[in-house]
Amino acid sequence: FLDRLVDSLRASSTPERAAARRRRLELLGVAASRPESLAIVSDALSKYLDVIDSVALQFEDRGWLREGVRPRALSLFLHMSSMGRVIWELDQRGADDDAWIQMIATAAGCLVQIKSDPIHYAEHHRTPSTNPPG
Repeated sequence: FLDRLVDSLRASSTPERAAARRRRLELLGVAASRPESLAIVSDALSKYLDVIDSVALQFEDRGWLREGVRPRALSLFLHMSSMGRVIWELDQRGADDDAWIQMIATAAGCLVQIKSDPIHYAEHHRTPSTNPPG
C-alpha cells in the first residue's frame, strides 16, 4: 500500500501537473458561488472519490483499516493531500518534495493496519539526496 501511495504521490507531484492542481481548486472556488456549477463539480468529485473509496472498502473488508477509520474518510484524506499540495506550492517557504511525500505516507500508514511501521517505512524511502548523513 505505502509503496504504491508513494509512487502515486511522486507521479502526481511533478511541476508539470501543478497547473492542473491549481485549476481543480479554481473550479471548486468558482462552483461554490454558482449552484448550477456546484452540482456538476460535486457530482464529478463524488465519482472521483468513489474510485478511491472502492479501494478503501476492500481494505475495510480485509480488516486493514484501523478501528475508527471509515473508507470514505480515508478517501477524502488521500484526496486532500492533492489539494494541500497546491497550498504547499504557493507557500514561499514550503517543504521539499520528499518531506511532503514522507509526511503523507506516514499519516496514511497510521490509518491502516500494515505489517511494517509507517514511520520507519517513510524514513527509509526517502530519495538519496534527502537522507541525513550517517
